[in-house]
Amino acid sequence: MRVAFIGPVGSGKSTQAQRLSWSMPFYNRMPRLSTGDLVRAQIEARTPLGARIEAYHDAGDPVPDEVVLGLLLPHVRTAGGFALDDFPANLGQAEALDAELAERGAGPLHHVISLEGPTEDELVERVLGGRVHSLATDAPYHLRNDPPPKPEERLDPGPFVRRDDDTEEALKRRLGAYRREHALLKERYEERGVLRVIEARQPLDDVAKDVLDALGHPEGAGYYAV
Repeated sequence: MRVAFIGPVGSGKSTQAQRLSWSMPFYNRMPRLSTGDLVRAQIEARTPLGARIEAYHDAGDPVPDEVVLGLLLPHVRTAGGFALDDFPANLGQAEALDAELAERGAGPLHHVISLEGPTEDELVERVLGGRVHSLATDAPYHLRNDPPPKPEERLDPGPFVRRDDDTEEALKRRLGAYRREHALLKERYEERGVLRVIEARQPLDDVAKDVLDALGHPEGAGYYAV
């Protein structure tokens, strides 16, 4: 199954894409492919590409599509199914993804999940109120709404840190860019009959349930019964 999660920053795309990935049976593994994780990995590794990306961040500019595509598409090529996190973010990326999938005969996306509902102020408060990610696994968490596992659980060693670009100014800039592109993406995928809109103001467990309902519960063995 090929699924994409779209929506504004703070809407829960990473959390829901990760939950979907973890819920899938071992024999049909569905990795979460996050453009944000791939970009941050280049910056943290201090690669030449990371230095270029960091310069865009420092200037307050978005990372160019060709850079994002160069990081993500190699992972798409080697994955049978996947949960895309915050990709595609615009029509150019959507067209490039379609071309990539068509070239390898994989077929288009099966589902696009659009997480919507919270106001801009609610989204900013969500992120600044406790969003973190694990340096060990890149898994997303929220200190209040979806806390990291405890050390004694031995599920994720962390450490759990905030993202450098999670500032109010940066978040509002990203929300402005999102509004300009999201309507076009929704129209594209609605016309194809693959768009599913999920209310993201609900508790995380309820959002996850709605996502699985929309996808037909691929985590269950019955989904694969012949």
